Amino acid sequence: MASDFLDSSRYQADQYENPYYLHNSDHPGLILVSDRLTTAAEFHSWRRSVRMALNVRNKLGFIDGTIPKPLSTHRDYGAWSRCNDIVATWLMNRFEKIGQSLLFISIAKEYGII
Repeated sequence: MASDFLDSSRYQADQYENPYYLHNSDHPGLILVSDRLTTAAEFHSWRRSVRMALNVRNKLGFIDGTIPKPLSTHRDYGAWSRCNDIVATWLMNRFEKIGQSLLFISIAKEYGII
């Protein structure tokens, strides 16, 4: 009985350590940080907030390049693609004026400003 609980806890920890894991609350409409980026003066605090929020969700690697895009034939490609798109939508949701133009960038890392 106790070993079942430990196995279950270990499984949950393993999920959260996997950068491809998406929690039920990780959806395209998620507000990653409450502030929208509207002026250059807000950029540094906004950037820090976004990086912290992505790190907590184990998704920072999608924008800093530490989780590279696998080949389309690799077994992780589908999971990488889903997570990359989720991260991209979270970022688009927070840009005041340029969010729509970000639709044409295929890799979240290419946003380049985070």
